Amino acid sequence: MMKKDIHAGPTQRCLKVGEEIRRVLASIFQSYLFADSGISGASITITEVQMSADLGHAKVFMLPLGGTAKEVVLETVRLHGPRLRHFLSKKVQLRHVPALDFRLDETFDAFAAINNALK
Repeated sequence: MMKKDIHAGPTQRCLKVGEEIRRVLASIFQSYLFADSGISGASITITEVQMSADLGHAKVFMLPLGGTAKEVVLETVRLHGPRLRHFLSKKVQLRHVPALDFRLDETFDAFAAINNALK
């Protein structure tokens, strides 16, 4: 019996489902209005979606653009999470729609810090 490599990366299916959810969430964010909050009209980019192995959870990395306060945007999106998941269920053909865990994407900030340090 062969042992599975526990340090293997995400499966092809996880990557494919994650990319589809990223694409659909991006389109939802373009048309969804956060009318009851201070981020109405904010431009939000979904940079990556990482799926769990069982496809039950999705880490959604996002980045608000245009100088909008990141923490305010994150809290507002988390507040609207159940409604966003409902919209996602209408547009993605999955047996179970994963739980969405919205997080700020710090990759660009880390890149800028490294870039400044190298200068």
